[in-house]
Amino acid sequence: MGKFFKKKGRDMRLVIKASGEQEEFDSKKFRRSLLRVGASEQDIDKLIKDVEENKDLVTTHDIYKYAFNYLSRIKASLASRYNIKNAIFQLGPSGFPFELFLSKFFESLGYQTVIGRKLLGKCVTHEVDVVLKKDNNFYIVESKFHNAQGIKSDVKITLYIQARFLDINADGHKEFYKAWAVTNTRFTSDAIQYANCVGMNIMDWNYPHNKSLSYFIDKLGLHPVTTLVSLSSKQKKDLINNNIILCKQIIEDKNVLKILKLSDKKIDKLITEAQEVVSAFKN
Repeated sequence: MGKFFKKKGRDMRLVIKASGEQEEFDSKKFRRSLLRVGASEQDIDKLIKDVEENKDLVTTHDIYKYAFNYLSRIKASLASRYNIKNAIFQLGPSGFPFELFLSKFFESLGYQTVIGRKLLGKCVTHEVDVVLKKDNNFYIVESKFHNAQGIKSDVKITLYIQARFLDINADGHKEFYKAWAVTNTRFTSDAIQYANCVGMNIMDWNYPHNKSLSYFIDKLGLHPVTTLVSLSSKQKKDLINNNIILCKQIIEDKNVLKILKLSDKKIDKLITEAQEVVSAFKN
């Protein structure tokens, strides 16, 4: 059962975060997340009222599932937009689909990309998740994928990436590589502080402000196919196994959906859902 407490004469509720910590339910934050996906004021008001009064909604995940199911009954694309963070988790359990996603992600930012390239260091050979090139500058991208919320990447990750970066550049490559650290959840404050100190590019779900993973996904329409609620888990896996990772890929060429052996009506429905998801944030 959810816990309640008094604040300024009102009953307020506590919710349990993915980390296990308790916090006060933030109705303003909840409202912003629903407005962002295009829910109506009427539906938002109802959802906030339901969450504030429903004692069975104990965790933030409970609230997410309740809102997701509610939005699913209204319109598939609303639920798909609300599903974005979970959709990234669904790229797992292995980290390779996230590397493929990052390759497409950086291509949309104007980089040339290579996945899984081996680079000779002074001491050992390194297999790099993604290598980038832009304006004659080269970068190594090391990704840390998590398939659940509440898990943070700490300073040991950025220390490890910096060590690889130094070893690669110590071998005298004609290309001088710079380093990127990317995770789909959060970096700790120490990890961010260390990366900034040594000049490493660093990006997580919400950092840096207006240059984060979630920001660019919305701004550039880089939503993974796992966002689409009309697809089954198997269908999503089949697309990913065929390197179909982004909604925009099926929008640009619906023939890629032929591997799913769907009817024309189902394909048109998926294309519409994908278009609505991608276009919702590009304003």
